[in-house]
Amino acid sequence: CFAWNAADYTVENAINSHYISAGVCDDSEKCFTVTRSVDEVTNPGGYIFNIYLENHKFFSDLFPLSTLAVSQFSDAACSVSISTPTYVQAALQSSHTEHYPYTRTQIPLASPLDPTIIARFTGVSAYRAPVYRVNGNLWTVTFDTNLGNVDPLVLSPTKYLTAGTTLNVYDDVVVGDQPLSYNLTGLSSGIEYNVRVAAYTRGTNHGYSNFSTVSRDVNLNIPSSVPPAPQGFVATETLKVSEVQEIVVAATHLPEIQTITTSAASYAEIQEIILSAPEGNHVTGDFTVRFPEVQTVQVRATNVAVMSGATFLLQYSYFTANGILSTAETSCLSTSADSSQVSKALEALSPIIDKVEVVRSGYGGYTDYFGYTWEISFTGNAVSGNVELLKVAPCVGLTLPTGLEFVVNSINDDKVFGLDTEIQSIGISSDFAFVDGSFTVEVNGYTTGCINWNATALDMKNALESLDSVDHVLVERSALGMYGYKHTIYFTGNWLQRSTIYGSNSAVVVYRDASCSPFSYFSDGIVLPLSTKANVNVTLIRKRGFILPSAGTSPKSILAALKVSPRFLAVSDAYKSLRDDQGGYTLTLVFDVSMGNVLGMVCGTDSNFTSASASCSHRTIIDGNALGGYFIVGTSALLPFDISATAMQTELQLLTGMGNVSVSRSGPDNQLGYTWTITWLTVSGNVPQLQFSNSLTGSAATVKGATVQDGNTISGKFALSYYDKITSYIAWNASSDTLQAALQQIVGSVSVYKTVASTEGGSSYLVTFNELSGDIPLVVPLYSKLLSGVGAVIKVFEKVKGSLALGNSLKLSFLSPLHCSHSQVPSGQCGAPISEYLVSIGDTAASTDQNLILPVDYTIQKVRLAAPSLYDVVYFVGEDATGYFQLAYNLAVTGPISAHASAQDLRDALEALPDVQTVSVSRSYSQDLLSSSVQASQGSHSLQCPNSGPSCQFETLTAGDLVSVQGSWYRVASSF
Repeated sequence: CFAWNAADYTVENAINSHYISAGVCDDSEKCFTVTRSVDEVTNPGGYIFNIYLENHKFFSDLFPLSTLAVSQFSDAACSVSISTPTYVQAALQSSHTEHYPYTRTQIPLASPLDPTIIARFTGVSAYRAPVYRVNGNLWTVTFDTNLGNVDPLVLSPTKYLTAGTTLNVYDDVVVGDQPLSYNLTGLSSGIEYNVRVAAYTRGTNHGYSNFSTVSRDVNLNIPSSVPPAPQGFVATETLKVSEVQEIVVAATHLPEIQTITTSAASYAEIQEIILSAPEGNHVTGDFTVRFPEVQTVQVRATNVAVMSGATFLLQYSYFTANGILSTAETSCLSTSADSSQVSKALEALSPIIDKVEVVRSGYGGYTDYFGYTWEISFTGNAVSGNVELLKVAPCVGLTLPTGLEFVVNSINDDKVFGLDTEIQSIGISSDFAFVDGSFTVEVNGYTTGCINWNATALDMKNALESLDSVDHVLVERSALGMYGYKHTIYFTGNWLQRSTIYGSNSAVVVYRDASCSPFSYFSDGIVLPLSTKANVNVTLIRKRGFILPSAGTSPKSILAALKVSPRFLAVSDAYKSLRDDQGGYTLTLVFDVSMGNVLGMVCGTDSNFTSASASCSHRTIIDGNALGGYFIVGTSALLPFDISATAMQTELQLLTGMGNVSVSRSGPDNQLGYTWTITWLTVSGNVPQLQFSNSLTGSAATVKGATVQDGNTISGKFALSYYDKITSYIAWNASSDTLQAALQQIVGSVSVYKTVASTEGGSSYLVTFNELSGDIPLVVPLYSKLLSGVGAVIKVFEKVKGSLALGNSLKLSFLSPLHCSHSQVPSGQCGAPISEYLVSIGDTAASTDQNLILPVDYTIQKVRLAAPSLYDVVYFVGEDATGYFQLAYNLAVTGPISAHASAQDLRDALEALPDVQTVSVSRSYSQDLLSSSVQASQGSHSLQCPNSGPSCQFETLTAGDLVSVQGSWYRVASSF
């Protein structure tokens, strides 16, 4: 028993004695520590005893403890009289809360934020680790915006600082770094590099900044190395040499461009479908309207005699009901057979061919051959849809005559369609952008290979027509949703049109086959499967068959049906006449003007319709206007209305003075009109407008020309000045004598030689100064507001530097390293253009006392293409560098230039740049300097290796190789 105010050690000793006697603790490691404290807020007038369970056994679950039981006693056993009730409570704060005593040899650890929260040492186990005691505050300062090595902070104490407190600054704990330059190594010379920079900050707010803004002016550069020493350096005594200057009159190359356009008036085609029945009958049953397949069979002969008595037959291929390809042959036909004879021969193959319509046309005087063309329209139900192309064969036991040519074509193979054509669609869509994926399509039990999710209409058509269950289809592709496509499939084949083996529509199923790549998309740079996120749907839009009831078809219903059609078909209006006594009527279809001249639609009828002896016929009321016939350009031959660009180019280049031209063709428009664009390649200046003769057919048919760009040409005059003297005006195309006379007025005697300099009528004048001696200044051209023509300019070049034989001067010459330029160069060489040359002058190479700096003149530049890997090693075969390159000037870049570009091609590419107006370009072979010189004798048939000096290494050359000596090209002869 304890008194209410017992001392803490009294309670501690009593509890420890009890637990020691119970064998829990011993004298070496006591069980409990007791402290006594007061709390006048929550426990006024009393004491709080905190009992700490020190022994480790209490935390090993060997002696689990519950809340200590504390009782209030008043019996005589305690010998304590309690007259006033007292609130007594004891409790463990929390189970298994470790507590280690604070002794001379042990420090219990707690959280730095709260001493009542036990903490564990988290550092590395160590022996004799130093321990520090708080003696103040330490601030670590990380500079966020001041970059680089910052000067140390300066601390100044105030009067409020406790006496004896010291202030210290520890500099360069982390040294700041602000690099203002950095050397990039391992780069290739001659290649443009674009550099951007990001800054990194260490410390609390560590990380990278945004990259610097990229600018071609600042961030783009070309690594360079020291250029090689100039080769072929020669210093010779100076002799008297006359100055030679070249005066070039030139302008920008702008070729003449004209167009030829054919056109005709636009009319809407109008056709009628007529339903009728004889007296006593009534129109019943269903019908359809469709575009039949139309094929042409041409027979051509170079003379009439070949046509005489010649015969042939037609072969018609078709699929049987079971899909087996068979062939039927007509009877023998004459090459002069009329349309009825051809139609009867084909319809005699009934029931394979039930009805065709044939039109025969002959060839008139505008062609260089004789013969006929039969235009065959397959209008019957048995030949509906896309039929196989007819073939021409000799009659039985005969051969086709020599000199006869037969040509068979389909006029509308991709436009055979009707309201009896089956239509289905396959749609593939997703809310995510497809990356990959494919599928298969099964049609009537036959399956395609894998088809890509973004397959073109042609891809889908080819895949379907490869199946044994499909003969012909027309496919159109359109966008579906944000990401996806819909393929609309028109089953236009004749076999599927008339076969009942697959019912009224084909069974189309789409499979996401395991053998095909799965549909997938990108997410955070990872390719993920779309799975259920991709939708694949097959929709039956219209079954095949006769969908128009003869009794109930209205203009509105037929227009609605025709709207579900391929894109080529556009019907703007429909009308229906009143019924006659037999229930017949006329449907009038007005086609959109955009369709031009429309092939005639025909009608097909079901068995109920034909059993009532009713008929369905068609006719064209107004033909949509279309061009035909011929036209003439200048004095050309007759040119067909649809002549190809290549044929037009050939015909034009036959005309006198036309030169070489380039021709492109665009069109046709709705009336089969075309536009040909003609660019003159070799004729300079402004070309007169082309003239035409019109023999075109079609209402309001015209052929017109227009100038897109006048060819540039120079005109006007100029003057030349030398110091304060000016010549009289000189015509832009002055003769050499005229220029010579003008110049001699200001510089004395000169000799002038004139050559043509450009395709714009420019000229080059080589002027040799006979009277003025030495190195004289360039004459100055005066042409502003005097010369006409785009980019007209006059440039003066020094071709030969004049000199005097004074005895105290030397003439220097050397070769510039060609590969030192802005272009990509051999690794480690040059890389940037040479800016100057340095000539050191002295008594010896080791003793120089004068440096002469020679600036580089980039007025004339060379572009070199070379492929040393293509050097011939056996015999010259003419292989050379291929591909494309580009040139840049003032940050502007040309388009791709072919490695085989002509001088004119390169000139046009450069003059198209914004900062380039007029240049002159010549082309020659590029060349490599051989290791040694040769001995060349005028009139000799060979080059000799000098007796002295290094070997010429002629063995490195191959028979047929090109070599250059003194600017002239020769080949290594192959007859040695």
